[in-house]
Amino acid sequence: MLLDITGMKFGRLTVVEKAKRPAHVKSQMAYWRCVCECGGEAIHTKGNLAKGSVKSCGCLRREVAGREPIHGLWEALSYRKWVAMISRCYHPSQQSYPIYGGRGISVCEEWRNDPAAFDAWATANGLSEGLHLDRIDTDGDYSPENCRFVTPKQNANNRRSNRIVMVQGSEMTLAAAAARFGVKASVAAKRIKRGWTEEEAFEVSK
Repeated sequence: MLLDITGMKFGRLTVVEKAKRPAHVKSQMAYWRCVCECGGEAIHTKGNLAKGSVKSCGCLRREVAGREPIHGLWEALSYRKWVAMISRCYHPSQQSYPIYGGRGISVCEEWRNDPAAFDAWATANGLSEGLHLDRIDTDGDYSPENCRFVTPKQNANNRRSNRIVMVQGSEMTLAAAAARFGVKASVAAKRIKRGWTEEEAFEVSK
């Protein structure tokens, strides 16, 4: 019987759901999708997580390899989140770039050029271990008026709404399509999971 490790934390990683096994893997071992404290994602087996072979989405390794920033936030939680935010929006090699920077999501000028400004906002708006930086409008940029801190579970639900769909010839997020066509995002997602086309999923009469 598969042990459900959803919600368990390993280092900086929190398990949010069972993941699809990578295509190149022949083993029958279960894989789990995890979200990192910095906002990044990673997919690993329970064994690797439990052994401590992996402790983050890669941000920890990058921090150790980097140099101490002049703003003095090297060890600050806010700085880790700032680095992850910048990476998602401006580094094409980052795993999550396609659904952030790749579709036009950016960081406001105030935060992009000043980690200390982000630190001040984060500290005043509930920053703490275990919470993730989330955009209220999933099609909007990272900015003081469009961001908040949420739990891993809330973040996972929001990420499902970030799925890109093609409806009536236009690419948009699941959440944006739901608002446009008057069908709840959760309803549309269940329809697609059952095999409906993306066009059918957003037909109100269905």
